[in-house]
Amino acid sequence: MTRVRQQAAGSYALECSTVDDGGTALTVVAPYTVTVLDGAGTQVATGTPTYDSGADELTFAVPVASMPSLDTYTVTWTGVVSGAAVEWETEVELVGGFLFSIADLRARDTAFADTVKYPEADLAEVRTAVEMVLEGEKAAAVAFVPRGRRATLDGSGRDSLRLPDFEARSVLSITVDGTAWTGDDLTSIIVDDDRLYRPGGALWPAGRRSIFVHYTHGRNFASAPIRRAGLTLAREYVSDPKNGFPARATATSIGDQMFRLTIAGRDGVTGLPDVDAAIGDHGRHRYGTG
Repeated sequence: MTRVRQQAAGSYALECSTVDDGGTALTVVAPYTVTVLDGAGTQVATGTPTYDSGADELTFAVPVASMPSLDTYTVTWTGVVSGAAVEWETEVELVGGFLFSIADLRARDTAFADTVKYPEADLAEVRTAVEMVLEGEKAAAVAFVPRGRRATLDGSGRDSLRLPDFEARSVLSITVDGTAWTGDDLTSIIVDDDRLYRPGGALWPAGRRSIFVHYTHGRNFASAPIRRAGLTLAREYVSDPKNGFPARATATSIGDQMFRLTIAGRDGVTGLPDVDAAIGDHGRHRYGTG
């Protein structure tokens, strides 16, 4: 999955590597097609991508108006290889920001300035992994930048409807029992952290998986401690092991000295004290879960 920062104007440059399952580059010929679906499965863009045989990739520019919301979009690409149609599928998550920039990560270690050894796409993949770890349910349990989610929920039959995420920001769409709410039914919904309320104390209709909601959640931007924690964890993921310590060891010895090493999952989510401390200080579990 590729994460792309939301823009106010212009277009989003989408790309797809034209390789097989083993990573071998394929020679692709026309006709080429591309189709973009939003998180609800609605087609938002389609067209003819450009094939770059030198880079072994298909590319396509999507106007920002076609991808207007924080959401996860599915992109299907097709071309012809050895006379047979071949299809690739990629995912693009439109987000409101990142924990840190790729330039910041390169500045974290002079070795990362090598763009051949550390291509931007690889570092972006590491950044996504770091964001998922830090924001995960076993860690901070909150998004540190604005994100979008679509969720299918049980109708509560009560005055509140609970979302899977803390710090919800807005409701973009909601469908109840197959009917999309519009007008005041949608705009009057009150967002309070991880709960939605209807005006006047009205109850949410009861029902099994009867409510489909698209909403945004997360904080405006990552705080400095979380940003530093993200960079520290990313450096750990990218760097080659040099110290020789066993990754899962509880202790190691150097000469006659014994050193205890932290372990991810036992001493903290990541096993890195500064990172786990930042998660503890800024994560939602400090405030409770209800």
